[in-house]
Amino acid sequence: MITEEASRKVKQQYLYDVLAAKDVQAATALFAYAQFLNRHPHRYEYFPLYLKVLEANNRYAIDALLEGIDPETFFDMVIIPNHFVVKKIFELLNSHKSNSLYEQTVRVLCGFLRRVYAIVEDGYRIYQLSVSDLNNLAKHLDEAQEQHYPTNRVILDILQYLSELDNLNETEKHKLDVGRQANRIRGDFLDKKRKLIQAITDAVLKKDDNVDFGIVPEQLQ
Repeated sequence: MITEEASRKVKQQYLYDVLAAKDVQAATALFAYAQFLNRHPHRYEYFPLYLKVLEANNRYAIDALLEGIDPETFFDMVIIPNHFVVKKIFELLNSHKSNSLYEQTVRVLCGFLRRVYAIVEDGYRIYQLSVSDLNNLAKHLDEAQEQHYPTNRVILDILQYLSELDNLNETEKHKLDVGRQANRIRGDFLDKKRKLIQAITDAVLKKDDNVDFGIVPEQLQ
């Protein structure tokens, strides 16, 4: 006899297999799931589902999720900035090496962070990011591209906002540390004679030698 608990575990495992998208069948299911989410009204309660698709790091599913939508405003349509959401975003940025997170995902996440920290004191109250969070955000800058390259532009905007924490009226050390590091990273990126490694450790900037953005689903073969 199949119990309710056993049935729940089977369904959960099936969902995990789809989200992992480690074979064509799972990648195909994930792609269809992303299309489904894209075609339905965007809602706050769907945030965990959107995040799961982004976490899968399958470019085909992510492109399907974002079809017809500016990546940098994807979360703006449904999510009011709050601690839980910002924390989840930083966790995802932190969990990948500097080149291993699909670029459109970086734009989604950083587009929302730009909104959060546009008024930096308000953003800081929502989520008090650490210097480590800041470095793991900035590691996604692409030094092979110019500053106006979309991913670079959105990250540089966030760094500019955060650099405002370093001001003459500020006495809180943590704010000053974050502000100064943001200004240092931004300056090193914009200065053609300098490199990010002068502001961020090699361990944080380390790249993945085997970047893989997912299996092609059957719909696109």
